[in-house]
Amino acid sequence: MSSLIYSFFISGPLQEPGNVVNIYRETKASTANLSTVMAMPLDSQLGRGQATISW
Repeated sequence: MSSLIYSFFISGPLQEPGNVVNIYRETKASTANLSTVMAMPLDSQLGRGQATISW
């Protein structure tokens, strides 16, 4: 029973660096996608010749 408790406290923190790396990669991919979208001409984003924005 005590080895189960010790393994929990050891394996838990060892997972955190992996979580940080995953968040970093997701953020990097999202930033690349955002840069691609922001580089598009506005009429290309809307799919028509006139640029209108409605909220």
